[in-house]
Amino acid sequence: MRPLKTLLPTLTPARQLGLLAFSATAYLALNGCGGGGTTTIPTPTPTVVPTAVPTATPTPTATPVGTPTPVPTPTPVPTPTPTPSPVPTPTPVPTPTPTPRPPTPTPTPTPTPSPTPTPTPTPTPTPTPTPTPTTTFTDRLYTLNQEGRTLTSVALRATDDAWAIAYNGKLWSTNGVPTSLTTELTRLTAISASINAVVLGPSDSWLVVYNNTSFTASNIPTNLYNRLSTLQTAGASFAAVAIGPSSSWAVVTGGNVRSFYTDGVPVGFYNQLNTLLKGTASVRQLALGMNDSWGIVADTNTCYVSGVPATLYNSLVSIQDSGYTINALALGKATSYAVIYSNSAWYASATRKR
Repeated sequence: MRPLKTLLPTLTPARQLGLLAFSATAYLALNGCGGGGTTTIPTPTPTVVPTAVPTATPTPTATPVGTPTPVPTPTPVPTPTPTPSPVPTPTPVPTPTPTPRPPTPTPTPTPTPSPTPTPTPTPTPTPTPTPTPTTTFTDRLYTLNQEGRTLTSVALRATDDAWAIAYNGKLWSTNGVPTSLTTELTRLTAISASINAVVLGPSDSWLVVYNNTSFTASNIPTNLYNRLSTLQTAGASFAAVAIGPSSSWAVVTGGNVRSFYTDGVPVGFYNQLNTLLKGTASVRQLALGMNDSWGIVADTNTCYVSGVPATLYNSLVSIQDSGYTINALALGKATSYAVIYSNSAWYASATRKR
């Protein structure tokens, strides 16, 4: 027989009441059987028994009544309805696909790299980060002086404002020179070559003397190139080289074999070189300028000039009187000039910076 308390939850309140009444009676009856309380048993029995008997019979059929509880589950049926709403979401997906396509034209700016190569020549003098295309010759000289650099060579071109400076043995600065020159100077710096002199000639011609006995050049007169090649093969040391207007040039060798070679130079220039090299003087710098102007630096601070501006002449006299060493001399366009002395001090076109 099924226990009573497990049956109660499945019955209706009316049926439960009847059953309770019945169970109370049964309980009392059972207790009564134990002996003792027979007087109380009859009193509750008549009152409750009629209610319980009719209701207890339908109790089994009441089991379906519990099934209505799943009825709420039909309510989730609306959930399929949201499913259609995601369906529109795929349709926007094609719309993004067109949007990336406009970026595809963006590669048309690829022409932008083509302008970039044009400035590339200017950055080529990476070894000399300080010079900028806008840097003037005198500004650069001033900066190098303030930095305490040792200037070994200075060059001015007779036809325009191009210039080149070699300093601290392996470093250099240029402006307005051919790309081929900056490329070569970059190469020499990379191999730690000692740059002795940079020479600028007309029509983008240039010459670099390095490691005392070697040279590299572009567009220089053929007879000058041949002479330098012969001297280099013989192991001669290049003391000074100059290229002037109209393809004039001069070369002086030093060391054990002191000699000089010229072509198209002014007579006074040639005669002075001849006199110096017949004696014991050591020629260290040569300059050939416009209108047959020229200059020669011998020994430490002896200088010979002709046709140069009065300001340059006076500057050279002042340097000689002070006993300073003249490191470099250059003649440029019109009356422009530069003289380097005492390693980094200079005069240039009558402007002095110490």
